[in-house]
Amino acid sequence: MSNWAALPPPDQSDWSAKRIAKYAELKGIDLGQPRAILSVPSLRLAVPIYPDSDPKALEAGAVWVRGTAAPGADGNIAIAGHRDSFFRPLEDVPLGTRIYLNAPKFAQAFRVVSVEIVDALDITPLANADEAILTLITCYPFRYKGYAPDRYIVRAELIEEEASAIRTGQVGQPQSPAVNINKNGVTP
Repeated sequence: MSNWAALPPPDQSDWSAKRIAKYAELKGIDLGQPRAILSVPSLRLAVPIYPDSDPKALEAGAVWVRGTAAPGADGNIAIAGHRDSFFRPLEDVPLGTRIYLNAPKFAQAFRVVSVEIVDALDITPLANADEAILTLITCYPFRYKGYAPDRYIVRAELIEEEASAIRTGQVGQPQSPAVNINKNGVTP
């Protein structure tokens, strides 16, 4: 099986020293294939999405929050990542930004519709939805030392026409200097 989820090494220039060290400790550890690749070309962000069952998964990428809709499905797809590593670029995400979820059997395109800050114990952002929405969760404030008291929530709605066109190959794929996204996943 080809490695559809091959990604270039992440840009760690804005990561905390702790996260860089944790990421380096994963060298040689096989977490298996991710469920999907989340990419935000305008932010030069591409991150593998793993199930949240392995504690090391959150150091290797982002995790799908168990109990929410699975990537590629309808409902609220919640994905969590560290604020001081892969999700650091979300600090300045503007409304309208395109976010893509890709895997061998699906492609979804989303548009950021809201950003909010909630208490760390507030689980309402995980509530189910009838339609496909994407909820990205990270700790807040971004540059806080220690346990962050709040959560930064990015909410995005499905752009069905764009996702459908990507699946059928009717439009070119979004690209950034960091990644090339195609219907089979993301390749360097």
